[in-house]
Amino acid sequence: MRTATKTRPKVKVFSIASRYILREHVPPFVFAFALITLIFLLNLVFRELGRILSKGLPLGIILEFFTLNLAWIVALAVPMAVLMAGLMAFGRLSSDNEITAFKAGGV
Repeated sequence: MRTATKTRPKVKVFSIASRYILREHVPPFVFAFALITLIFLLNLVFRELGRILSKGLPLGIILEFFTLNLAWIVALAVPMAVLMAGLMAFGRLSSDNEITAFKAGGV
């Protein structure tokens, strides 16, 4: 005897084009995020290191200070990295005429 069970159709979350565009965004995002974070962190180090070292604080406190400041650095770096990744990815897609191919394919 068979039981009646409802099977849900499998729904693809991302289409092939969406996955392709996402793959184009990830490497530039990682590069831009690392670069922007490094720039902000170096700015913080050069700005605050003299003042911190003059107080004679232990190394653990100094590292904790810079680690806790990473929160606002990441909050500023992520939007900039997303913007740079979008510009780099769509610039490459445009230069290789892949956007034209997407339009011709009806995407």
